[in-house]
Amino acid sequence: MTDIVSEPHAEADHASAAVATAADFPVPRPLLTMTGIEFVVLFFTGTGLAFQYKLTARLWPWADLTLFNSRFLGAIYLTSLVAVACLLATRRWSPARVVAPMIGIFTLCVIVVSTAYPSRFAFSDRPLPVIGWFVLYVALPACAFWYTWRLRGRGRAAGVATPVAWRYWLRLFAVLMTGQAVGLLAAPKQVTEFWPWTVDPFHGQLYAATFLAGGVGAWLVSVRATRAELLTVGLTQASFGLFAIGGAALVDLDTGVVEWSDPGTTAWLAMMSFCAASGFAVIARSLQTAGRPARLTSDLDAPV
Repeated sequence: MTDIVSEPHAEADHASAAVATAADFPVPRPLLTMTGIEFVVLFFTGTGLAFQYKLTARLWPWADLTLFNSRFLGAIYLTSLVAVACLLATRRWSPARVVAPMIGIFTLCVIVVSTAYPSRFAFSDRPLPVIGWFVLYVALPACAFWYTWRLRGRGRAAGVATPVAWRYWLRLFAVLMTGQAVGLLAAPKQVTEFWPWTVDPFHGQLYAATFLAGGVGAWLVSVRATRAELLTVGLTQASFGLFAIGGAALVDLDTGVVEWSDPGTTAWLAMMSFCAASGFAVIARSLQTAGRPARLTSDLDAPV
């Protein structure tokens, strides 16, 4: 009698394990290799922009990199480093299902903005950094979007359903981030008028890439997500907010020019704190998702 009762449970456990394995397969080697290269580039550029401004400014693809822009770009690159590190740490399609599109949209936006401002690049004085910039930002979106498209049917299969309240929150966050990105692309000077430093159109439109990527990540986990995917999105949101605020603090330590009591600075700090707080909330949600089995969904059950 015991054997008869336990047999269905054993079959169910076996089926659940098979589904989880199918839903979370290894990252293809070419994508993993490209991501590894990106990790190295992000590490050195991110730390250089954040902590070694004078050295990095001499090697940067354009000559007019200010201290404020260097620190904020450093925050962006270090945030990207966190997302890439999550992918490399697991080497599984979860969380690559989310990270790959984020990489793709970020790098695509950067290369489009870069090609719109060719005069900003120091082709004659710094040919190697400029060539490296354009080669990298062409190769990365091509690789990321290729595997996102190729594995699209399997990529949307894993995870557990996101509760309705969290679904609305993540989609609201995605809309706000995307709206900020659209504003930066369309009217960068006006949108950044309240920021603690003066942002020129070129840098403002470059910054849009980060907000677009953040919006994409939040939207992708709003319906169904694994623990690793939620954790990755949460860490990315929290890192961006904290690194951006930390970058402004470093500028103030070096120069003392940040007017912390200014209403515009307060609004900017609130925006970045909002990102960080959302990230910590999503991280907490990811910990609640631990231990729940992943399952494959049919095309009819896939999020729209």
